[in-house]
Amino acid sequence: MFEELAVLLAAAFSLGWIAVHLKRRQIIRRLARLDNVQPDIAVSNTTVSVILPVRNEARNIERFLSSVRSQRGLSVEVIVVDDGSTDGTYEALLKHAGDGLVVVKSSHPPEGWMGKSWACHLGYTRSKGEWLLFTDADAVFSPETIVKAVTLAKQTSVDVLTLVPRFRMPSILHKITMPLLLTGLYLLARLDKIAESKSAFVFGTFILIRRESYEKIGGHKSVRSAILEDRALAYLAHSKGLKAEIALALNHLTASWNEDSRSFWNGMQRLFVPLFLNSENRKAAFYVSLGMISTIAYLVVTIFGNTALALTCYVFPSIVLGLEAKRHRSSFLYGMFWPIALVVLLTALYTSLIKAKWRPAITWRGRRYLLRRGESHEMAVLICSEK
Repeated sequence: MFEELAVLLAAAFSLGWIAVHLKRRQIIRRLARLDNVQPDIAVSNTTVSVILPVRNEARNIERFLSSVRSQRGLSVEVIVVDDGSTDGTYEALLKHAGDGLVVVKSSHPPEGWMGKSWACHLGYTRSKGEWLLFTDADAVFSPETIVKAVTLAKQTSVDVLTLVPRFRMPSILHKITMPLLLTGLYLLARLDKIAESKSAFVFGTFILIRRESYEKIGGHKSVRSAILEDRALAYLAHSKGLKAEIALALNHLTASWNEDSRSFWNGMQRLFVPLFLNSENRKAAFYVSLGMISTIAYLVVTIFGNTALALTCYVFPSIVLGLEAKRHRSSFLYGMFWPIALVVLLTALYTSLIKAKWRPAITWRGRRYLLRRGESHEMAVLICSEK
């Protein structure tokens, strides 16, 4: 009986991963590609205001400034707003002030404002560009990233354009977990539906938005209390009828989703706790349950099935996730560690679920916040600063 069950579960498990691979490939193939965009000389008179909120980014700021100052094909002004850094970030910025770089020291955020949203708002008030680009300090641009992005945005007549970066994976936890996390993102966020206005999502590394469109939706003031301000901004833009587009930019933009294992774990908590605060996110609950069912199915096959069945179930996800790792220039072999990735991801999900139900507190960028549900997005209240 158990042997027959193991055979059925092995078949379902393997077919499920084949379906995941085919769906992911379909989604990626439907995305626009920045590689295919030729810079339009007509955008040479366009001014883009690059707005960067920073907090303790001394290790990244020099590399970021070097890449953003290498942009060609249009006019770029750079506004960096320091949000209470204590690691020398502000002092490093002052050395580069002038020559197209505006450095702003953020005051303590007003009541009800998150520090990052307040910094973005301050950057906006100092900007002059007809396009605004909100980005992160870990972003690295190729010389034509921005001009190609503006060209694509104008060609498609969109209000908002976001880019899919190539993710650098600095820690072993990144290398093992990110392929599974990104694959789940493709399926949950349905990036291919963004251009059809059937989905809302942006990568915080690159949010390019028309100035008048940003002002139309109220800018960061409208999402001032959100811990996931980029996600809240995407949903707000979608609800207000703004047209959005997403493009693959693996050869033009790189980013690091947190810099070490600890910040990576905190980043997952920051991502998942707000998700579970939203009672309408049944799809997320479905995928959490699916992950647990898959784990149990694999264990049943391993324990009660033969070696061939267990090996088959191991190989399929290894290949699927190895391909995702390779897409981001990591080793294909990291796909083989998918059981560890699954355990890490499920632990983060269930920990976040418990936090959301009992005490939704998270730590982010040296600050601890208490979250609560809002009408359209989560609302964060600062509890304390750790540094």
